Amino acid sequence: MIYTFDALRRQVLRELDEEDDAPSTKALASDFLNQAHQMRSLAYSQYFLLHPKPMVIQTLQGVQRYTLNPMVANILYLRNDTAELLMREIPNRGLSTGSFDWVSEKGSASEFMFWGHSPVKSQPATPGVLTVQSSSNSDIGTAFQVAVKGINPEGDVMVEIFTLEGHTPITGYYPFEEIISVTKSGEFSGILTITADAGQTLVLTLSSIEMGKQYRQIFLAQSPDVPETLSYRFFRKPLVLINDYDVPELPSPYSQLLVWDALLLFAGYNTDIRQETRASWTIQQDHWVVALEQYLKDSTVLGAEPLFVQDKESTWNDNMPTFVGS
Repeated sequence: MIYTFDALRRQVLRELDEEDDAPSTKALASDFLNQAHQMRSLAYSQYFLLHPKPMVIQTLQGVQRYTLNPMVANILYLRNDTAELLMREIPNRGLSTGSFDWVSEKGSASEFMFWGHSPVKSQPATPGVLTVQSSSNSDIGTAFQVAVKGINPEGDVMVEIFTLEGHTPITGYYPFEEIISVTKSGEFSGILTITADAGQTLVLTLSSIEMGKQYRQIFLAQSPDVPETLSYRFFRKPLVLINDYDVPELPSPYSQLLVWDALLLFAGYNTDIRQETRASWTIQQDHWVVALEQYLKDSTVLGAEPLFVQDKESTWNDNMPTFVGS
């Protein structure tokens, strides 16, 4: 049986004996289920939120910073397909102890760092004005505005507000070197598109209901001296449960864990809930956690091999293992 968002919410409301009561309780149940859904899905994302295909990055000469897919929660790997090597992640604390000059070293991409988040897919290639437009002619007037905050060539922070005129492109007046935030005045009818460099750079697109995006960034430890192709697989962010028929990311029947998570969140909200009831909910939560973790164990079938074994005959090259026969 597949448990939908509505089915789980009804279980929560029945436990509270409020299935047919105030809409505010139903709204709280929806909020708490979504909180639990996000938390549990991210905790177990490596098991069932793997994006179905690799994504590709084409590096540019001299460019070290790149944005990942906006759905990225964590990546499984980053590979230099041109050089046929698995790239190594360097933690920020490793910047001072590494054997490379990450500021000026040039060459093939072999190491990378995570580099914060960006509100846009691409920054302007050169400092210049932006162009904003909607895909719908209904998005016209002061009710449909976009505020862009960024840094100009002098290093000052500035804000420019664009008032949409539907399909008609609106070109700004101020040059942006780096964009640090994009804010919509509300939901639009059409798709918002922002471009730079006279339309050559697609900065950002937002659907009618999207209020913004966050792109995780990576920084290459080597500045590319020639273009290369990188690929990566990632675990995506969980979807938000909105419609009654939405199905949680956690597989059924283990998604019932969300019911007990939500009820315990209710217990923190409503301090009148008895301690005995809270304890009963905690026991149910613990049982479902054990069941889910048993289901998601890495090796459960006869003949499964351990994950982390190094051949004793392996050799080492530049601190990376090279296995004999690989």
